[in-house]
Amino acid sequence: MNKISVFLFCLISILYVAAASMAQSPSDESDGNNNNNNNNNKNDNKKQSFFTTVDTDKSKNETPLNDQKGQKETNSEKETEEEEKEEEKEEEEDQSDQGNDGSENENEQEKEEEEEDDEDEEQEQEQEQEEEEEEEEIKMFGVSLEEIMKLQGDEDDEDRDKIPMILDFLMNRIKEMNGFQTEGIFRINGNIKDVELLANNGFDPYGDEINQYEVHTWASLLKKWIRELPEPLIPDNVHLQISEQLSQIESESTITTTDNDNDIEDPEKTQPILSNLLKSIQPPVFYDVLDSIFLFYAELLQPDNIEITKIGIDNLTTIITPTVFKTKLAISQENFSEILKGQSQDKQIIKLILNYYIQKYNYIKANEHSEEEKQQEQDVELHENTE
Repeated sequence: MNKISVFLFCLISILYVAAASMAQSPSDESDGNNNNNNNNNKNDNKKQSFFTTVDTDKSKNETPLNDQKGQKETNSEKETEEEEKEEEKEEEEDQSDQGNDGSENENEQEKEEEEEDDEDEEQEQEQEQEEEEEEEEIKMFGVSLEEIMKLQGDEDDEDRDKIPMILDFLMNRIKEMNGFQTEGIFRINGNIKDVELLANNGFDPYGDEINQYEVHTWASLLKKWIRELPEPLIPDNVHLQISEQLSQIESESTITTTDNDNDIEDPEKTQPILSNLLKSIQPPVFYDVLDSIFLFYAELLQPDNIEITKIGIDNLTTIITPTVFKTKLAISQENFSEILKGQSQDKQIIKLILNYYIQKYNYIKANEHSEEEKQQEQDVELHENTE
């Protein structure tokens, strides 16, 4: 039914349109034609506009697709850029980490270098200390007795010598080279260059090179060693006390000297005073050194030796007084007479000390001789008893 009604409606419409067109004039027909043309144009335009619209719609539909593609591309580009940026950041971080690691490594290397430098400095300091100790061991001149004795060992060490080894060596060397049978010993100076060389550079007491030096060189070296001690061999306080005692004895005129160099008229009065004052010398090493040196001189002043050396007590007193006492006053016209007076008194003190030690040496030798005799007697008695 719907189809029939539609068909009828179309047919009626067509008939109505035909009737209307037939009723119009030719002008109207022309106008109608024009209108038809216009209508056709409009219809064409409508068609065109429709297709255009359709095309535009298609373009509208197509454009978002392209935009979506572009957006996807841009998104992918952004993603790639972001990935690249992230990679760059990671690379930068890696580089920074590497830089940090490198800086840490550099810091560690610097620390290691500093530690190595510190170790090198410590080693250099140790080497310098060792060299200084070696120099101290070699340098025995101008060094205090206490420092020399520290180099030889502790005070509690029983095996340590009581006197410096350099002193013991020099005295024994002079005796081994028959210095006590050499004319002019201690009066004749040794070779100055050799003396300075031995004093400054040291020497090996067991080496063969010491054999090239004569006995006068060793005697001069002994005088130099005593003279260059930082402290005088007889301390100032003991020196002053001896001077006062000597002045008192001289004022009382209780002591006189004779032509015999080995004789003092009243030794019983002077010897106890000297003995007490000398034994009061402190520290003990000073007394031990003084005792050893003057016993050495006392042996030199034995009559048999004096006949050969031509060195009596007066000669030896003049030679050794400047080495034992040190003049502290500067020589000038004002104090020249005072210095001479002091030197004269110092000679008297040295001569008294030499006489004291001559008697001490003779006493020691007498006891040694008596002990040897006693030992021989005991050996004889033991031999007789065994038979």
